[in-house]
Amino acid sequence: MDNTEVPSCSHETVSELENLIEEAQKTSVEEEYLVAANKLTSQMQGNIQAREILMELEDYPIREYPEPELLDKSGKPIKKDEKKPKKKKKKEPPFPLPEWALQLEDVQKKVKLIDQLAHKSQELHLTKDFL
Repeated sequence: MDNTEVPSCSHETVSELENLIEEAQKTSVEEEYLVAANKLTSQMQGNIQAREILMELEDYPIREYPEPELLDKSGKPIKKDEKKPKKKKKKEPPFPLPEWALQLEDVQKKVKLIDQLAHKSQELHLTKDFL
């Protein structure tokens, strides 16, 4: 456990540690070591989960919105010169969404989860760059 670093862990590292915990339970290792190993496993899993969610959110495409209409002092749109011929707009393809973000609730859950994980940053050994 002393040789394991939480920030650089992977799913394989967690799997290996879980296997070692099972072996330790079978051989009746002291409870304090099992508690420490289980705590380390949960820290590693939280760190991995936070990094995965961050990657998903960073990969989420940035949506570009059209310029808002200019408004006058009373809040009404300013009329443009209607003498100019209007250009036909090309039909834009639908905005590409990742599989995990098809429903708004799913995106909100991811954001809420990463916020909860960020609040446990010291426990999960999340770096300042990550935050």
